[in-house]
Amino acid sequence: MSDRGRSIRRAGTRAGNLWGDHTTEGASGFPVQFDEDFASPPHIHNITYPGSCDRGLGA
Repeated sequence: MSDRGRSIRRAGTRAGNLWGDHTTEGASGFPVQFDEDFASPPHIHNITYPGSCDRGLGA
């Protein structure tokens, strides 16, 4: 079964799979939207996450 278009809601974010499943290991692509007051505590990533921003501070 494909997860394409499946929407996932977590506190402060909304995401939907374009390919793969971003909630499991392996390659995936997904748009993500952060709530205006979303904040993430300091943390690290052990791999590279390429991305782009179409609105907000990163745009």
